[in-house]
Amino acid sequence: MMLRTLTTLLALCGLAVAACVSEQDPRPPKPAPEKPVPEEPAPEKPAPGQGEAKPDRPAPDDPTKKSAREVLTELLAKEGITIDSEGKRVLCEGKITVTKDFLEFVAIGPNGKKHEALVTLRCRGSSLNAALLALGIEPGKNADFVEIVPQPTREEYEAGAPLDRLIAPTGPELSLTVSWHDENEKLIAKPVEALIIDITTEKALENARWIFFKSLVAPIEKGKPPVFVADFEGNFISTYYAKPDSHMITIVHERARDDQNWYANTEALPPSGTPCTLTLAVKAAPKGEAKAPSK
Repeated sequence: MMLRTLTTLLALCGLAVAACVSEQDPRPPKPAPEKPVPEEPAPEKPAPGQGEAKPDRPAPDDPTKKSAREVLTELLAKEGITIDSEGKRVLCEGKITVTKDFLEFVAIGPNGKKHEALVTLRCRGSSLNAALLALGIEPGKNADFVEIVPQPTREEYEAGAPLDRLIAPTGPELSLTVSWHDENEKLIAKPVEALIIDITTEKALENARWIFFKSLVAPIEKGKPPVFVADFEGNFISTYYAKPDSHMITIVHERARDDQNWYANTEALPPSGTPCTLTLAVKAAPKGEAKAPSK
């Protein structure tokens, strides 16, 4: 408003001056020179190579943000699990449990069958399973049994004929080692086979294989969501062909049908309660994967 008022006043002043000049000088006044109209500035051209404006790029990742692998490593460490990716190993902290009794399991969790297990680990089954998967291996299938049809007669059964046929486990093979420190703080490490007695031969376990398979995920109660069953039952590594698949590692052996064929090797073991480490290492797959014969 102020600018418009000033412009009007200047225009009126110009008319007044022109009138005065016309009275003093009869000659017609010279036309006032036209003011040049300023041209609008041309738009600036982008610098060579810039082209059109590009949308803003996303901000770089936060360097303090942890990767999924780092988060997993920290979570597993809280349960006593260490992943050795380069060595293709998983190390689990635990304690020696059974030293003078039959063994149905090599390893269990805190809520597993402590009266039948060689080692009790600190971790849950799902955590051990996650650690093995992090090594890049795919679980296979547990042993299964198929009923023989027709069934043998009573006489045939009493003579030793089986009622079913075994389908052997398949999947990645692991080696199992248990280590601990003796009373002199010397590190002792032994393959798990040296800690188990085969009652049939009365010698340390021989010709055994350990297979990682896909464990059961199912509801524990009707109407409840499915869970990793090994977390509920607490049993991880079996010394016989256990069903259902509520564990995740099984033995492969010609006498693995019998859950009473294995005994703790008392002379080779430290006292019950001794802290120990169970190491599970992935074995290189042979060119032609050997499988236990079906029986």
